[in-house]
Parts: sequence; C-alpha cells; structure tokens
Amino acid sequence: MLYDITSDFGLRHDQLISTITDNGSNFVKAFAEHGIKLNIGESTDDEADEESEDHDTQGASEELSASFTIPDKDVITLPNHLRCASHTLNLLATTDFMNAIKNSAVSRIHYPALAKCTAIWNASRRPKTSEVIVNVLSCSLTYPCPTRWNSLYDSILQLLKYKEHLASVNINLGLGPFKEVQLEYLEDYCTLMKPIAGAIDYLQNEKTCFYGQLLPTLFSLRQRLHVLQEKSLRHAAPLLKTMENSLYRRFKHFLTFQ
Repeated sequence: MLYDITSDFGLRHDQLISTITDNGSNFVKAFAEHGIKLNIGESTDDEADEESEDHDTQGASEELSASFTIPDKDVITLPNHLRCASHTLNLLATTDFMNAIKNSAVSRIHYPALAKCTAIWNASRRPKTSEVIVNVLSCSLTYPCPTRWNSLYDSILQLLKYKEHLASVNINLGLGPFKEVQLEYLEDYCTLMKPIAGAIDYLQNEKTCFYGQLLPTLFSLRQRLHVLQEKSLRHAAPLLKTMENSLYRRFKHFLTFQ
C-alpha cells in the first residue's frame, strides 16, 4: 500500500527522506524487508522491541543516495523507516514502565493501588454508582482508555485531585479504603510520568508543534527526568534510572546526533 501511494504520486526515493509510522510489528516487518537501509548511524542494538520480534532497522543519514529507480515493477522498495516519536514515548510510559516494575518491590504497591483505582473507575461507568460518585465529587470521573495516550496518567491525576474525598467515595460505594502508602505511590507515579505525558501532549499538538521541535523536546524530557533525582520520590525512585535508560535506548540516534 505504501509503495502504491508513492508510485501514484510519482515520488522517487531520492525525494523521500523517511516514512514515519507507529511501532506496530506489521510496519516494522514491512520496512525491515523492503526498506532502504541507510549506512550512517545504523543501529547496532539487536534488542527487539516489545511489540515486535523484528530487529529495529531504523538508521539516520546525513545524505541520501542519488536518484533511485526500480527497473522491476515486481520489486517493492520502501523509503527509510522512522518510528513515530509520540508513539515511542507512549511505549516508554506503558511497556517500559510495566517491564521496570515486574521484578521490583514497587509492584507490591502498584497493583493493589491500581486495583483500588480500577474499582472506582468501573463504578463510574454504571449509572447508579456513577451518581454516587458525582454526588460526592460534584463531577464524573474519566475512565482510562488503552488507545488514548496518557489516559492512565490523566485518570490517576484526576483521582488525586479529589484525594480528600476518596475515603467518602469508597465508603458510599462499599469499597475498601486506600492505604496511605498507596496514595503516596500514586503521587509518585504522577510525578514520574508528568514530564513524559507533557512531551507526548506537546508533540501531538497540531497547532503548536512544528518541524525541528522533536530534538529540543527529547533533550528537555531527558533533563526533566534527571532533575527528578533531586526530588524525594518515596516509592518510585528505583524506577527513575530505568526510565532514563529506556528513553536513551529508544532515542539514542537522536540524543547522540547519529
């Protein structure tokens, strides 16, 4: 399909710098098999992405080859492949974060805390219990949507906005109360995710984000995560370095100007 689109518009490969897609395994595989491999700044990291078992073939180049033609119409060749930065940051906030807590003591707080949140969110989707929540909070709650980036962060942030009323919400819904350590962890989670969520929102903004702003955004995010080391994260501190390393791994070519 991608090849047909470029052919229909009469675009040559020397006119196409790159094609940007999300991190879906179908795209990765297609470009791995048919994409042009650039020979400057080629990645040597063989670690597979969580959403695909194919190796990352993304490279960076200072210049493209001269005009490229395809003599055989049966041969499909695609331009260089770049992964969508916003989608990659979303993987940092979801896949990488969950991998980080798997073998961490933080998981003993994370899962029970999220279970309490989920119980309230589920109640907010039922008419009768939703009315109970609105009566206590004077507003309805946002339910996290897996396909909407930052939705978990936004939903937890909204709950914490009404932290003083959560005990009353749980009592009226017949749910167990949050432990203090769980609320502390949720606050740590939002502190850790705030720079990442901000970067995703900024890069997705069609009105204020323009070409040339990806690099400043990535370097700003890297610095903001580093500065968090100075804050006293009570429960999420062990995850901070892991998230920094994941950011560097996913955007190494940009952060090292390769």
